[in-house]
Amino acid sequence: MTPASIFPYVMPTPAMLPEDTTGWTLDPGRVALVVLNLQRRFVRVLDQEGAPVAQLLANTARLVRAAHAAGVPVIHSVPAGERGPALYVRRPAGTDGPADRDAEAFAEQVEPRTGDAVLTARKHSAFARTRLDSRLRDLKRDQVVITGLFARVGVL
Repeated sequence: MTPASIFPYVMPTPAMLPEDTTGWTLDPGRVALVVLNLQRRFVRVLDQEGAPVAQLLANTARLVRAAHAAGVPVIHSVPAGERGPALYVRRPAGTDGPADRDAEAFAEQVEPRTGDAVLTARKHSAFARTRLDSRLRDLKRDQVVITGLFARVGVL
């Protein structure tokens, strides 16, 4: 059984989402986009041609392009060292050492651009023991849009 066969689903369309009851809207002058865990070591263990990985990468690339176009800061959060991937996915044989530099590279569709921040998460959170809070304060941003793999874990 592959990891992709464990979690198959189709990304929701706008029609599938519940109606917004918050009345909250994004303000490009207040929001930052946080992209979690889109390094090749995570992406490649899933079926990259099927849902949800292909859709996730395409949708995240669209979000990143839109953020750049609107002047919204993009912040990539990556796990530190060898701790992160072992808790999320089992890596294929031959990819379990730090020498596998390709594994540490970002998925091509969402590679950080000049001006994007890349923060290292020391715990299983994009927020705990990172510079994310201070970076958001420096940028004067108090709204956050989060996307990526393991976003639920990265937030909790």
